[in-house]
Amino acid sequence: MRRFLLVLILFLSAVYFSFSAPVVINGKSSAGDAYIFRVYQQKDPISGENFLADQKRPDKQGNFSLTINVDQIQQVTIMVGLQSLQIYVQPEKSYSLIFNQITLKDQNIFLPQKPLLVVFEQEDLLNLVIDGFEYEYQTFLTNKFLQLVKFKDKSIYEKFEAHIFQLFNETKFDDPKLKEFFRQYIDYRLAELRLTSRIQDKENAGLALLAHQTILFNNPAYNHFFTKFFDKYAIEFNNGKEFNEIMRLINTGLPINLLFDKLGKDPILVEEKLRELVLLSSLKQLYYSKDIQQSSVNEIINYLSLHSKFELNRNIAKNLSHSLGRFNKGNPLPEISLSDFQNIHHTIDNFAGKKLYIMFLSDQCETCEADLKILKTLNHEFSQIQFLTILVGYSKSNALNWAQNLNLPWKVLWFNDDYGMLNDYRIKNFPVYFVADSNGNLLNAFPPSPRENLKSYFQYLNEGKKQKSGTEPTEFFQKN
Repeated sequence: MRRFLLVLILFLSAVYFSFSAPVVINGKSSAGDAYIFRVYQQKDPISGENFLADQKRPDKQGNFSLTINVDQIQQVTIMVGLQSLQIYVQPEKSYSLIFNQITLKDQNIFLPQKPLLVVFEQEDLLNLVIDGFEYEYQTFLTNKFLQLVKFKDKSIYEKFEAHIFQLFNETKFDDPKLKEFFRQYIDYRLAELRLTSRIQDKENAGLALLAHQTILFNNPAYNHFFTKFFDKYAIEFNNGKEFNEIMRLINTGLPINLLFDKLGKDPILVEEKLRELVLLSSLKQLYYSKDIQQSSVNEIINYLSLHSKFELNRNIAKNLSHSLGRFNKGNPLPEISLSDFQNIHHTIDNFAGKKLYIMFLSDQCETCEADLKILKTLNHEFSQIQFLTILVGYSKSNALNWAQNLNLPWKVLWFNDDYGMLNDYRIKNFPVYFVADSNGNLLNAFPPSPRENLKSYFQYLNEGKKQKSGTEPTEFFQKN
């Protein structure tokens, strides 16, 4: 009986600490039902992978509701078109937001985007205090940072720190978890300031704030500090004296015992959990280095995704493997399941049998229109290559008129508000091009655009021969 109770307690504890609770974001848009609102969550800061958690088009009155699941306080991103804002959310809490300034019609997708402005119907303490802290922080950087760096006068920093903690102590928190999160946020933002201004020794900062500390990847301030502290870590390990040895051990691949032991000589990385995370972060930074064998890096990442003792690390390794390998040659393309303007459904399988040149275009993109005019001249010359346009826009009727005016002789699909697909293809501007082989697998994630001697590249695809220089067109265009 006692054993049963112990097992039950352990089970309930596991459920409690992994509990994921819904968060509801209710919104009111001044643009009515014109634009879709989306909310994204980050999987982890090392892989940088994020996912579309929910999206909704408001009703005619502009009302909408987004629902996500979180297990702890975290930052999420809300987007409308290419405008975005970030807010902090807490499990089991609802938020009511008013979006009064939707400015999409005035924007050019190639220019910096205007911020997405929001008003909280009910004041939210966490977002309020973090915004207030960041205002104080940025004001200090503007007025005092150069003076701090130039004179190395710690009293300048100490006065700012004292001011911040006075404000912190004057703030009343009803929720201790919220207070702890904000205190950690302050600690790591101030630590980043000390590190940047070099008024604190780097190793001491790491020992105090990273070694033997809880991993706080749900806190953006911790993530910024982690990323800054371990930037170029493998290159600068032991003051750069062991760079060649670190590269040799990484390129050896498996087993990783010697590499792991080498990193363990750093007193900050005594604990295996943090050491693995730093290794994963370093492998990501080095992945495209000319000194690195990517196959060995992939071996190490895949090993950690399967055999790390820590669930967090296994998940991050899986995310990193997916992120780095998403657009590797030979991998299947992310799924496309869309309809054309005649409402006929298509997938990548419908284009099997020939190489496929895929273009993601927007009806608000002048460059896209210019590229299409060039492609129309190549369409008849290269019958062995299929063309596919995926058209992205805010209005299906406007996009249809745009496509009809261009009279394109190949298949045009409407993206149908599938922002998840755009996220999978990492579409953040236009135009974007991909090439798939006859089986729907990726041939090139960075092919030349029609403005970059595409004809020569198509000739290479048809003939399967390298140019006289021995350099594939793919390699040339990526390097130039």
